[in-house]
Amino acid sequence: KTSLMKIFPNPAKSNVKIEFDVQQKTVLSIYDSLGKQLGKTNFSPGFNHLSYENPGKGAAVYFFKLSDSNGNLLESRKVVFE
Repeated sequence: KTSLMKIFPNPAKSNVKIEFDVQQKTVLSIYDSLGKQLGKTNFSPGFNHLSYENPGKGAAVYFFKLSDSNGNLLESRKVVFE
């Protein structure tokens, strides 16, 4: 299966770049390792990119979940900050 999201570097020191190219409206949600939602952003169809900085200090694991506008999960990726 081809990945929709490109996340790099992973593992990361302080921030990651996220890129995805989709044909529909999407929502990117970010969760910590305990399942607490840290953020949610809506995106338009097409190529999207953003940078995400580690909100904590030190090592952490986050989950980036890309969903369509109806809430259907398209992809989930784990990001490790060292």
